[in-house]
Formats: sequence, C-alpha cells, structure tokens
Amino acid sequence: MIHERKKDENDNLLTALRETQSEGVTQERIGKLYFIIMLSRWQEASVNKKYDLVLNEVRELRNECLVAN
Repeated sequence: MIHERKKDENDNLLTALRETQSEGVTQERIGKLYFIIMLSRWQEASVNKKYDLVLNEVRELRNECLVAN
C-alpha cells in the first residue's frame, strides 16, 4: 500500500510538472523548481519518519533496561 501511495504521489508530481512545463520557458523553470521542492519535501518526510522510528526504538530499549534492573 505504501508503494502504491508513493507511485501515485510520483505520478501526480510528474503530471503537474508536465502541465507547468508545457506553458512556456518561465513555466518550465517553475515546474523544475516545483519538482525539486517536492522531492526535497518527500526526502525530508522520509528522514523524519526514520528519525521518529529510531527515537521510539531507543525509548523502548531504555524502558526494557529499566524494567530489567
């Protein structure tokens, strides 16, 4: 399901990029910038999600250590 969502997001981004690029040189540049920004946001969200998962894992390990002692 996650794979399908990512595919759908990518398809929507590519469609928006094509639409903006087809309207002239200025719109093409805006489309490319939009593409870069969206990729950056997705990468940021991915990193934040991984960071949260690691924080939760650390919390769980601390709790296990406290219970064991």
